Amino acid sequence: LHDYHKVHCKELHRASESEVAQSRARHDEDKAACEKAFDQSCVVLRQSGNNKDLESNIEKVLAELENIKEEYRIFHGRTTKIVEANPPIMQDNNFDYERKMCELFRLKYNCP
Repeated sequence: LHDYHKVHCKELHRASESEVAQSRARHDEDKAACEKAFDQSCVVLRQSGNNKDLESNIEKVLAELENIKEEYRIFHGRTTKIVEANPPIMQDNNFDYERKMCELFRLKYNCP
């Protein structure tokens, strides 16, 4: 019973780590696209020939920076959600283990 519990805890932990890694990989892909668009906007900005074009291109560069910032917010929110879900899952697993141990020793389980 204890060995099963130990293995199950490791599996839950690995699953959580895998979700975070997948979130990170997705973020890296999205971030790369945003940063490429930002770099292209910077090239166009440097080639601005007059003030009107310069102001317009500055707005585009700032919009691309905002996209990068928003992508980081999305990544942070998604990853935080994954990480915050881990303790309750582990706690439920531990409570289940305690209940099974009590059953094994024929004890009354009086915890939540």
